[in-house]
Amino acid sequence: MNIEKGEKRLEAINRLHALSEAFHLGNEALDKFNNNKICVSSETSVKSLFVDDRYVRIVNKFEQDNNALVYMALESGAMEGFLTLSLLYVSDFKGEWKKESLQPNGEILAYESVVDDQMEGGFGNDTVSIKLSSVGGRLIKLA
Repeated sequence: MNIEKGEKRLEAINRLHALSEAFHLGNEALDKFNNNKICVSSETSVKSLFVDDRYVRIVNKFEQDNNALVYMALESGAMEGFLTLSLLYVSDFKGEWKKESLQPNGEILAYESVVDDQMEGGFGNDTVSIKLSSVGGRLIKLA
């Protein structure tokens, strides 16, 4: 398929509104997205994707390889010794959009990538269903 980027952006905005409502988040992620930035949320902070070149490479590669649009990222695992970036995205397959969106049980489909320069190239990368929660207005991955 080849869904227009504008249509994917509208879907991403709808998903960000749904996440904000479900998890009582502020408007920071939506504001960043509306300014062509991607919010990276973790247990300790909310920042722009562009503060870390590794994250930019992961997002750019995923978007290019899958003709997808990433609208938010979740950082996790730093305390366990490996850093994971979970990308929330809108795919190029409209029939999959409902499955990719936030589910009633608080799960969402995400592309996960291990953030480690030695592992770039595919090791540790996969699309999985993750459980979400929030801490202090920040969206986090539980499992």
